[in-house]
Amino acid sequence: MAVYLDKRVRHSRFSAAFLQQAAALALEAAGVGGAELSLSLVGPRTMAGLNRQYRGKTGPTDVLSFAQDEGEEVVSPVAVLGDVVICEAVLREQAKTYGVTDTEELVRLLVHGVLHLLGYDHQEPRAAAAMQRKAARLEKTVLAGLSDPVRQP
Repeated sequence: MAVYLDKRVRHSRFSAAFLQQAAALALEAAGVGGAELSLSLVGPRTMAGLNRQYRGKTGPTDVLSFAQDEGEEVVSPVAVLGDVVICEAVLREQAKTYGVTDTEELVRLLVHGVLHLLGYDHQEPRAAAAMQRKAARLEKTVLAGLSDPVRQP
């Protein structure tokens, strides 16, 4: 398993080691522990650009997923799932809104992104319910396995 990290947030509350641990736990919990994943933490300007370019939407969103094998046959012996991009500023705002910790919101967004890479969708009500049930189980597993949550300033 490999987690490639790209932190573009100057003053992230999360250490690189913690982010890699959370991503590895998410992959393991989802049953794809041998897979590769790229995780990027970006600022609102970068996320707004990605959101506009790939979804045609204005402003930053919380998480975007880009599957490596979408529409293609995978030939690598190691499953390269793709990229999960999280906007830390949106994550922090949502954590406040939902009354959860930054760590809990990070895990929620990370699991959401990984599930999208695995083909889960929430466009149809039944698919959304299935994705939500799976996400709840994975989030609990990941949170239980985490150590040293947020880097202290």
